[in-house]
Amino acid sequence: MQQLNETLLEFIDLHINDDLNQLALKAQKYKDIPIPFIITQIHGRLKAKKKLPFLLQNKEIIYPKKISMEQCSSEISAKYKAKLFAGDKMIDLTGGFGIDCLIFAENFREVHYVERDLELCEIVSNNANILGIKNLKVINTNSEELIKASKNNYDLIYVDPSRRDEHKSKVVNFQDCQPNIIELKNHILKTGTKLLIKASPLLDIKLAIEQLGNISTIHIVSIKNDCKELLFEIDNQAGISPNIKCVNFINQDKIMVFVTELNTEKNALVEYGFPEKFLFEPNTSIMKAGLFKSVSQNLNLRKLHSNSHLYTFNRWQENLPGRVFEIENIINFNKKELRKLQNLKKANITARNFPLTVQQIRKKTGLTEGGDIFLFATTNLNNDLIIIKSKKIM
Repeated sequence: MQQLNETLLEFIDLHINDDLNQLALKAQKYKDIPIPFIITQIHGRLKAKKKLPFLLQNKEIIYPKKISMEQCSSEISAKYKAKLFAGDKMIDLTGGFGIDCLIFAENFREVHYVERDLELCEIVSNNANILGIKNLKVINTNSEELIKASKNNYDLIYVDPSRRDEHKSKVVNFQDCQPNIIELKNHILKTGTKLLIKASPLLDIKLAIEQLGNISTIHIVSIKNDCKELLFEIDNQAGISPNIKCVNFINQDKIMVFVTELNTEKNALVEYGFPEKFLFEPNTSIMKAGLFKSVSQNLNLRKLHSNSHLYTFNRWQENLPGRVFEIENIINFNKKELRKLQNLKKANITARNFPLTVQQIRKKTGLTEGGDIFLFATTNLNNDLIIIKSKKIM
């Protein structure tokens, strides 16, 4: 592993804002500088500004290649996971850049980091030393072989399967990832009381429930309304109806949470209604979870249509898990009614359960993107096509 020294640190500081493609082309100009390594470090620092700000406090942190930076957990999501568990000993079978391990180390007496890539092991060992983390054990081996032979008892086993195939193409389903968690699950449960699996936000949750079984809780984690990861808590005592926990971080300090059970969603009663004073759009975690009936029942909201996933209410409610708009006007989607929009130059448009795309609606209305007006193109209870003109409140 390439080490950082004062010369390289000064070079990084000097070129931190450079065009990295241009810097790569000038490699011959800096014969004593390992330019590919420098580019990796600059890319890592830039990525860490938003994703891993706690690492920027120490310039001696070494960053891995781009692919490892892409798949590693963010600081926000890693801290969220760490708050869920504590105990004596845990193991991460897919160590990667080690962000989860570094943060889990605060809550466990001993943390085992397992990774078959030697360079990543060296990077994580270096970074743990710099951060003063003494309870992290780095193990350079094949995790599948280790877990099958292990006699250790872990309080938590964590797996974040690699979502790249042998051709470096992105994959989503468990059976296409490495390690194949479906094949390993039974071996893993023999060595740990809890198993936590991180998965792609694109994974089909219903399929995952069928494939995994023994799921106690599913966490859908979003940051600023962008779904980042799915987490599956598995143990031998799990019931048949997992908890569904929808989490959206507004920022590092503010979090919105909506929780229900799978069976509650199946049996929930939905109340329908025409647009009232306010319009509610669930956040991406709820949308991903498909908790469309529970939102209506638990929050006392009326759904506009069975397929629209937009809700309405008259009396103001605080801290709803999504965006809230005050309705200004309801416009039927026909040539005559659309004239009511002719004084508008721009608007934010969303299409839900509507035959036209946002681009087609823009072409028809001549509206550009932006401004403080929000238009929702949707279908009401009478199956009429409507546009709801509104302003965002929260």
